[in-house]
Amino acid sequence: MCGLFHFIISAVLFKVAIIEAGIGAMSLGFVEAGFQIKEIFVKDRKAIEIHRKNIGGKICERGLMELMPEEISDVDVIAIDLMQEMNL
Repeated sequence: MCGLFHFIISAVLFKVAIIEAGIGAMSLGFVEAGFQIKEIFVKDRKAIEIHRKNIGGKICERGLMELMPEEISDVDVIAIDLMQEMNL
């Protein structure tokens, strides 16, 4: 029974939006865990360049404080790196 449950869960690609994604470490973790990244939000231009080289994909140049809830599409997980937002 446990094997069937694991198969069903692993067959589903969960969708994630990543806010303040930085250079891509969190994005890579989600990709490696089997998530489908739907949206990436990064405020810093240098981080955007590095993220594009590391992960690729479409990146919206906005940070947490500039986003409206309706800008985030229908996803299963919203991940936010608050350390990036606070510049720590």
